[in-house]
Amino acid sequence: MDKRVDVEGRTLWTDDLLTEEESWGRKWVGLPARIEPLSSRERMLYMREGAETTHRLYCEKVSGLTVRETDRIVCDGRVYEVVGVLEGGDLIEVELKELK
Repeated sequence: MDKRVDVEGRTLWTDDLLTEEESWGRKWVGLPARIEPLSSRERMLYMREGAETTHRLYCEKVSGLTVRETDRIVCDGRVYEVVGVLEGGDLIEVELKELK
């Protein structure tokens, strides 16, 4: 695992003017992980299925950490939306879409 990433969770609320607002708060800071861009072949397969996945993150399971599809990942100044989460054994695999 060559990177340290932050996992952020979204909070939604309605203000006094009944406008929906959102904010992001850190759920986990400095999680050891590896982020890899998908190959062009993988991206094409996801696009056919209607998913906009650009990267994949791998990290070890950590007690107390839950990554959800409503979360986002921040690494090296880049922000990624969580598209899907697969957990198996001691590893978590997270499908990501890089936000511009």
